[in-house]
Amino acid sequence: MAGRAPLYEGILVEHGTRPRNFRPMPCPDCQSQAVNPLCGDELVMCFRMNGDVIEEATFQGHGCAVAKASASLLTEAVRGKSKAKALALHDRLRASLESDSDAPAGRDGLDEVTALEAVRAYPLRLRCATLAWEAMAAALTSTAPGQRLGHEPGDG
Repeated sequence: MAGRAPLYEGILVEHGTRPRNFRPMPCPDCQSQAVNPLCGDELVMCFRMNGDVIEEATFQGHGCAVAKASASLLTEAVRGKSKAKALALHDRLRASLESDSDAPAGRDGLDEVTALEAVRAYPLRLRCATLAWEAMAAALTSTAPGQRLGHEPGDG
């Protein structure tokens, strides 16, 4: 993984220490809670929709710097995107994090999201990086007003 930024530098530190959109959202159109009991991360992702487009995304909860940075990056990346584009971004990020390739996956100009690829060098942190994205996917595809995602020990 030559040339990759260390995990706790740059964009991830910036978003982890000063997360964007870390606040409650009154009356979200959809939301989902995701929990990683292995490390204690717990996030609630909230979305306000304008038809099929994500108008606003916020999150609350607690977690490690990677989980917070990932949630912060997500809220910035999906604003103004359709559900389909946001879900496609989730799929590309997962595929990129699970890949052995050093080549970053294309993100349609969302360069900051590629900073999450640094966690590939730290397999135990993969769940931290994907937790918010899994909550988003659940929120955008669920017909229930809120959903809780739990992960069993050993999931990462």
